[in-house]
Amino acid sequence: MGQLRRYGLRLCAHLEIKTKVILDYPTELRATDRLVDICRRAGATTYLSGSSGPRYLEMDKFAAAGIAVKVQDPAITPRRAAVEVLA
Repeated sequence: MGQLRRYGLRLCAHLEIKTKVILDYPTELRATDRLVDICRRAGATTYLSGSSGPRYLEMDKFAAAGIAVKVQDPAITPRRAAVEVLA
């Protein structure tokens, strides 16, 4: 198991996050097409984007797939580094 995956699983355990972790899968899809495919496979109806998402995401592809996109407002979204949480 890779170091980054171990770190992520440890962080989830520390935060008591019970969400199932699914490993990546091989695909030729890139960018927005890949994100839409991931959402479809997971049965998602909403994709939560960072505040810069609208600058590079092809929002029409999410809409065509019936997936809403919610964009975080950086003014009200609290941010903490993972190392702060684990300290």
